[in-house]
Amino acid sequence: MLPQFLGYLQPSGVKAAYRKLAMETHPDRASYIGVDEAILSERFKEVRSAYEQVFSYVQEPERYILAMSARPFGRPVRPAARTQAPRRHNFYTGQIPSRKILIGQFLYY
Repeated sequence: MLPQFLGYLQPSGVKAAYRKLAMETHPDRASYIGVDEAILSERFKEVRSAYEQVFSYVQEPERYILAMSARPFGRPVRPAARTQAPRRHNFYTGQIPSRKILIGQFLYY
C-alpha cells in the first residue's frame, strides 16, 4: 500500500534520487544532451515539484492524510479456490498395436 511504501523512504534517499533526476533534466544540459531547452525546463519543474511534495511528507508524515485506494497495489485479491473433484486423466492404458501406425497414432498410444 502507498503509506507503507512511503514509510520506508529516508530523507537521504529522496535527496539522492532528486539530485540524479535534476542532473538528467536540468535545462542547462539541453545543448549537451541534444534536447530542446523548453522540454527539459518543464521536466525539471515537474521533478522539483515532486521532490518538494515527497520530501515534505518524509519530514512530517503526520501532517498528511493519505487516501487509501479501494484496491491496494499488487496482485488483485481473488476469492478462495473452490474445491474441485480430482481430475480424471483420459490416457490410453492398453497395449500398443503390433501393426504399423502413424506417428500421431503412436503418440496417442
